[in-house]
Amino acid sequence: PDAQKKDAPMQWEKEASAKFDNFLLQADLYELVHQKILRPGEPYQEIQKAATEVHADLIVMGSSGRSGLLEEAVARFKHLLRHDMHFAPGWDVIAHAYERLNQPEEAEVCRERAKKIRERLWAQRVDADIRRRHFV
Repeated sequence: PDAQKKDAPMQWEKEASAKFDNFLLQADLYELVHQKILRPGEPYQEIQKAATEVHADLIVMGSSGRSGLLEEAVARFKHLLRHDMHFAPGWDVIAHAYERLNQPEEAEVCRERAKKIRERLWAQRVDADIRRRHFV
């Protein structure tokens, strides 16, 4: 029994780390500087500590057993997207949240937006590269 109590935090950390790694892979944070920090504790205290320590522009957090977090994530990322509608990873995160909320139609709309943004950005990069190589 005592050994199980000691192993519980380690097990929590392993599970949380694996879930967070999966989230980061699905969020497609390509070309974004990001840092993964896992901390148990009171969310408001840990957010404040992390914000002070890393001087982050954005902090995304998860929590086990708390309701409404997916809806809150959608709302916060939509707010972020109001400032930059061309931020494809934001649309990916919202799509993932909608999937988990069992709203596949909304998820598909968001995935499609992210795809179109990436296609447009890729076309712009190719065009810029061609112009750079073949001065007109």
